[in-house]
Amino acid sequence: MPGARILLVEDDEALRDVVERNLLARGHDVSIAADARSALAQLHTAPFDLIVLDINLPDQTGWEVLRAAQREGCLPHEVEGHKLPVVVLSAVRVSAGRLAEVSDRGAAAPGGGGGEPQERE
Repeated sequence: MPGARILLVEDDEALRDVVERNLLARGHDVSIAADARSALAQLHTAPFDLIVLDINLPDQTGWEVLRAAQREGCLPHEVEGHKLPVVVLSAVRVSAGRLAEVSDRGAAAPGGGGGEPQERE
């Protein structure tokens, strides 16, 4: 997906800069949001091919961003016949239930790295 429009939602400046530099080096168009409010504002104003979403944001969780975006009609269920991919960034393991919730909300949510997702109590 070279040249993809990507919304990068990450409040940690160092991590955000590393991810942004890597995406730009691969020819993508990257928009930045450091919190949920600015992420939702950008989702309202422009279409994206991919969302890279931190779960632990200062004003809301990434899960709340996805719920609000869908409720407000700015998270399409499909882009060109495919679910809008959402890459979840998190310092903690993401439960299988949470990944399923992302998928239920119309976003593609593949499992990834670090083994199988586990439920936390």
